[in-house]
Amino acid sequence: RQMCIRDRTHSEPRAIQHAKDSGHDTNNAVIYMYGHYDVCDSCIRIMRENGISAYYVVEGAKTRFSQSTQPAL
Repeated sequence: RQMCIRDRTHSEPRAIQHAKDSGHDTNNAVIYMYGHYDVCDSCIRIMRENGISAYYVVEGAKTRFSQSTQPAL
């Protein structure tokens, strides 16, 4: 699993902050991610610290979203 700094630009902490800013309780919440195939250790820690009980990625996401399978722009 990759390591990243505690980066607030990652989707997971941004989604958590958006939920909290919108008045939602994140305890026992579930995050569904699209466009991801892995979650870094820092984001897993942030999710746990904020009560996220589970996270899911799209089936086959590693193949679907790997940069090596993306067409060049």
